Amino acid sequence: MMMLNPIAFTLCSYNVLCQDTMERTMYLYHLCRESEIQWAKRWHALSQEFVHLDADIFCLQEVQADQFDSYYEKLFNQLGYKGAYKRKTKLKADGCATFWKANKFELVKIREVEYFMPGTSLVCDNIGLVVCLKVLGKEPTSSNPDLNHEIVVANTHLLFNERLGDVKLCQVALLLAHLQQVASTGSVGFRPVILCGDFNATASSPLYWFLTKGKLFYEALPRHEVSGQGVLGGPRVGYPLLPEAAAISERSCRFHADLAQSGSHADSALDKQAYVGHQLKFTPVYDCEQPSEIDWVSFVIGINTGWVDHMFYSPSVKTVSFYPQGPHSIVEKLRCKRRLELLSCSEILNRVGYLPNAQCGSDHIPLLAEFEFVH
Repeated sequence: MMMLNPIAFTLCSYNVLCQDTMERTMYLYHLCRESEIQWAKRWHALSQEFVHLDADIFCLQEVQADQFDSYYEKLFNQLGYKGAYKRKTKLKADGCATFWKANKFELVKIREVEYFMPGTSLVCDNIGLVVCLKVLGKEPTSSNPDLNHEIVVANTHLLFNERLGDVKLCQVALLLAHLQQVASTGSVGFRPVILCGDFNATASSPLYWFLTKGKLFYEALPRHEVSGQGVLGGPRVGYPLLPEAAAISERSCRFHADLAQSGSHADSALDKQAYVGHQLKFTPVYDCEQPSEIDWVSFVIGINTGWVDHMFYSPSVKTVSFYPQGPHSIVEKLRCKRRLELLSCSEILNRVGYLPNAQCGSDHIPLLAEFEFVH
């Protein structure tokens, strides 16, 4: 099969706003035109956006469960995509969906991630969806899958509650454990990874710092400030962060079983430093490099705005040490070529008005980026 550019692809992350959730919180949308927030009108706008964005991979959040088959999957199948869906636990109304163009990718592996752990502090219904995709038309060039144009894509929607920052941090740690397991290529490191979704955390938050810097000391951190959503104070995040039942090393956010299999060490009982770490070396696609970018927002809900939707990518890692002070080397196999810019709240209101509306089917703004594999 011939493709115009078999090693370049675009990815869109978009919180599409669950209709059921919106109808239960209509007071938030009193500035919108009532005719434009009915599902039929919203779906028409969303459909047009999907066609216009034309991403090779779509990662959607807040996809209503009883609308997945008859709306989302039906449309994306007609457009030439295959996909997967993971509903939130406890029969919540919505979940995450990931679609990929069937003429560009084949599914290698899928992992559904639940953050609900009975008997622990992790009692929320949020989830993640991880897929490993292989670019079609690329014959294996090595026994190392890292060289065969495989990409691992993680799609998630974290807890909203701004006062439960420690729970959000646990949710991220759980996702990273599964993500690193799926992305692992054995002793040589990881496949390239893209992590995206609605994190309900700002770019100035400790949670964002953890993802981009790979390490976060949390013991002196006020619980309400972890996600940076404007609520201050709260009790300090306690040690250990993760429940024992998770069986995850806080130092590396990897499962104990994976560490044992690789010959690495789990957390030492003598090491009581309260920090979490990971080895994926994420780079944010949307990073504040210019003064104008400080005012970026990714959602407008009435008078409430913020930047909580994010996209990160990690190049393939060749050599990994599971101790933060240990040596590591990175070989870049994936890079971001360009992105669709975000806007400030005033720019959004001046251009299209309050969200959702006839042009924009959600109260969030889609993130879109183009990536390419580096030979």
